[in-house]
Amino acid sequence: MTPTEQQKAILECRENLVVIAAPGSGKTFVLSEKIKNDIKELLDYQGIIAISYTNKASLELKNRSLANGISPKSSFFGTIDKFCIQDIIIPFGSLMQEKKTNDNLIIRSMNNS
Repeated sequence: MTPTEQQKAILECRENLVVIAAPGSGKTFVLSEKIKNDIKELLDYQGIIAISYTNKASLELKNRSLANGISPKSSFFGTIDKFCIQDIIIPFGSLMQEKKTNDNLIIRSMNNS
């Protein structure tokens, strides 16, 4: 597939971006090509966040982007709900601890002790 001028601009962009376009416009193709190119330059602890509206779209983007054995490194592919739960709520929640005092007062702390 030969990219259009707009698609070339996306592929050449070196900053964060949001791509919004009509169905069938080649979004998945362009984004998967961009991810393939960009992920090669990342260190193992770095990654790309690719958020789609549906699980089906996310899985398709992930499969195309990581074809031919490309390592995902620390990338995320999924919906906004999955991102919030997996990368914000669960990690933050694991830091929370409840401690009861003799007066049945509950103390919540963020420390690891």
